[in-house]
Amino acid sequence: AMGLAAVLLLDAQAAGYPVDADRLEHLLGWLTRRLSVGGLPPLTAAWAHAALARAGTPQTARLRRLAADLPRPLLGQDRERAALLWSALHRAGDQRYAADLAALVTEAKTEGGRREAAFWSGQRGQAVAAAEAVRVLGPVDGLAPGVAPLVDSLRAHKLTTPELGWTLA
Repeated sequence: AMGLAAVLLLDAQAAGYPVDADRLEHLLGWLTRRLSVGGLPPLTAAWAHAALARAGTPQTARLRRLAADLPRPLLGQDRERAALLWSALHRAGDQRYAADLAALVTEAKTEGGRREAAFWSGQRGQAVAAAEAVRVLGPVDGLAPGVAPLVDSLRAHKLTTPELGWTLA
């Protein structure tokens, strides 16, 4: 959750909203220390790496290892994790996964459903992947078929607040 919070604060700052620089720096320092200790769940670590890359302090060698170790095929949370890691690498200047990131979001996959006791859902994962791809790659050909099921799901069932936010973003 702290990595996600840092990403949101960095995005808000980039959009011109006032963000306390000292608190943001403290949060980014905490994420750096927490990653160095290890033991974070994989998706949590991916969010932390995404935040550090947005802040201009990516841990490139570690990102490369994590990206290389992603399971194949990508299912469930690993799709969101891949999008976060690949976009962080892209921000760090390593563009080897650009085509993978674009392909990830042009596929209409939201498998995994919603986990009632967790923050993650397939819909949110696909929306995060789409948002990351557009942010680092610009317009992605074929994005609409990957996003359309997310928008369509607004009618299919009640989305959680994070799902709704990521879908509309």
